[in-house]
Amino acid sequence: MVRSSLLHRYLLVASSLAAVGLTLSPTIAQSQRLALPRAERWLEVDYLQGNVTLVEAQSQRPAKLGDRLQQIGSGLATAALSASTLRFDSDIGVIQVAENSRLQVSNMAVLENGARVTALRIDQGQARLQVRRFNNPNSSLEVDTPAGTAAVRGTTFGVAVNPSGKTSVGTTAGVVDAQAQGVSVTINPGFASIIVPGEPPSSPIPLDRALNLQVRSSTRDGGRIRIVGQINPANQLLINSRPVNTRADGRFSILVPTQPRRRLALLTVQNPLGAQRDYQLVLQRDGR
Repeated sequence: MVRSSLLHRYLLVASSLAAVGLTLSPTIAQSQRLALPRAERWLEVDYLQGNVTLVEAQSQRPAKLGDRLQQIGSGLATAALSASTLRFDSDIGVIQVAENSRLQVSNMAVLENGARVTALRIDQGQARLQVRRFNNPNSSLEVDTPAGTAAVRGTTFGVAVNPSGKTSVGTTAGVVDAQAQGVSVTINPGFASIIVPGEPPSSPIPLDRALNLQVRSSTRDGGRIRIVGQINPANQLLINSRPVNTRADGRFSILVPTQPRRRLALLTVQNPLGAQRDYQLVLQRDGR
């Protein structure tokens, strides 16, 4: 059974959104930065579901509709079965933040030539970004992760990060660059790239829409069940709504605690764009 991602229940964006953004180097951005009133740059909370926390420099609290991320270092954290949508100050588009995700503002600047430079960071979880054409060719949008950077040259793309930092970048429209270890890989529509911390981005592979899961064994290991299997390398895996690590090739070996009244485990496969598919696995306590 295919479950629509929590992210996709809210957004409706005109089909005319299309795309090209150019990436500025940090050196140029810093040398041309123009100080503007703080209210000139922000991301506004436009949708909330479940437990979403607004994180600021010295505090955190439940997020509210209309909250604005304006400070460098401010961000959102979503719990299990929770989601949020952020709207850009210039109305160029939105960011859909999935469950179990942490997003932070790294930089929001306006250059002397009027270009808007936005840098975000995702330490864990998944986000889908949908933006229209930049009016200024020097404007840029980048998403950093523990493994690398996704630099926008297109309209609709997604970034997913598992707890180990392994990152997947995929796009359905326009072009995105995956960058790490001094290597840049161009991702065209319908493709994804994987970035493992300390390694360059992989060559693009087709974006997985089937979201298949292979469980090769389920055996008892003390008071837990060890599940061994494999997913598409660009996809993420959640067990009972909690993200788990997978290897670069998509293989996994995880331990799931057994509970007296719980005989099922919910395994969710998620691609970089946020599409999800659920699987229910019967936990056999005798190891069969």
